[in-house]
Amino acid sequence: PSGGLDSPYIWYSLNTILVASFILKRRIYSWINLGVYLFSSTWILFLLTKTEYSFSQVLLGESNFILSLVLFTEIVLILSEYSEKIQHKNEYLQGLNQKITAANDQIKESMNYIMELYQAVHLLTTQQDEDNLEKILTDYAIKMTHCNLAFFNKNNQTTTVTGAGSQPASTNEIEINIEELELNLSSVQSLILNDSLYILAPVKCKLKLYGYIGIKFIDIKTEEKDIADQLTFLSELGNIVLEKFELEKVNRHLLINEEQNRIANEIHDGVLQRLFSISCGIYSINKRIKNISKNVISSELSHIRISINNAMSELRSTVYGYSWNKEGVNSFVSDIKNYIDTIRKYQGVDIQLELNGEQDLLSLEQKRSIYRIISEATGNSVKHGKAKHITIQLNVEVSDILLLISDDGIGFDRNILENENRMGLGIHNMHYLVHSLDGSIKMDSNIGKGTIIIIHFPMKSKSNVCREGVI
Repeated sequence: PSGGLDSPYIWYSLNTILVASFILKRRIYSWINLGVYLFSSTWILFLLTKTEYSFSQVLLGESNFILSLVLFTEIVLILSEYSEKIQHKNEYLQGLNQKITAANDQIKESMNYIMELYQAVHLLTTQQDEDNLEKILTDYAIKMTHCNLAFFNKNNQTTTVTGAGSQPASTNEIEINIEELELNLSSVQSLILNDSLYILAPVKCKLKLYGYIGIKFIDIKTEEKDIADQLTFLSELGNIVLEKFELEKVNRHLLINEEQNRIANEIHDGVLQRLFSISCGIYSINKRIKNISKNVISSELSHIRISINNAMSELRSTVYGYSWNKEGVNSFVSDIKNYIDTIRKYQGVDIQLELNGEQDLLSLEQKRSIYRIISEATGNSVKHGKAKHITIQLNVEVSDILLLISDDGIGFDRNILENENRMGLGIHNMHYLVHSLDGSIKMDSNIGKGTIIIIHFPMKSKSNVCREGVI
């Protein structure tokens, strides 16, 4: 300012105006700053120096420059205000973006949770084997609650332990003794032991306790209520499945009794009456054998032979009523062929079926599981793999069973599907069906190279083998 308005350093005043506008963000500071510079560069300098011009003449001579500074200050202030508004808008948009991102993450987590619920409900409600129930419950306890460990306790013994990622774990990782705890059979129980949170829920059928499903969290800060609700849902699903098993047992017993009564009535009304008449005919021949000719004996024996054949046919028809082989047709094979023919007709897919060995060696449970596996695999090949050619090969040996299913579809990367939690329900179903029969499954697939599924089952013991159609 000591150089006056003619000084080149007067432009340094713009620095403080910019600072006051963009950092202090108060209009008054900018105008005070400009006023101080103009006052010191004009009035004070006019008083300290002698000049032939009056103060008004000095101001009038520099009016354009002063007006430029005023306009520049106002423009800077306007830009500062717009900059502040833009910054506020940007912060607002960033906040909205964070909320949207959090909402998307929550929706994605909810969708995954709903999918896990759907898969759990589907697998549990379609289970045919009670022994597989514990494994399913612990697997989905891990997936739904994201706990460190899930376990099932039956008769005060831990029978199934599943770690993170549904991997098998050791019972040594469980530090509680169910037998020593006073647990309420009607609600979920929580306790903290050795800096770990344990949550247990009873699984029961009516008033009978089946066991406890439990989970372990190393981080005790976990939202306990939400986790307890999820575990309660799983335990109630287990309760429903157990009641279903009980009802199925009763239903099977009723069906057996009904079939026994049917067979007994048909044998009594038909076969038994024929046998009685045959017995009477033989008795009559034996009594009159000395007084009748050979031609008469031969004729009567022919009638008895016809009656015996009729009795055998009627007995065979009665027994075949609930046989898998009806009227000489293996309905297990015919059901598979009918399903394949349906896929061929409506999807235009070429499916080759090769059956080797004696299918009558398969138990009813094995036949049911093999049919479902073939259905799941071919459905996945057509729907997801876009396959045009599928080959199904079933080899039944005395010691084991081999099921091989291959296609020429687009294939998939199993690691990617598992990491992104996109493994479909069909694959889960196949795994559980195979494991329920103590079998093994191997899937070999590459993107663009199709899929090959190799499944091995051990043959069940003779007491469990269902031999049908022997009559």
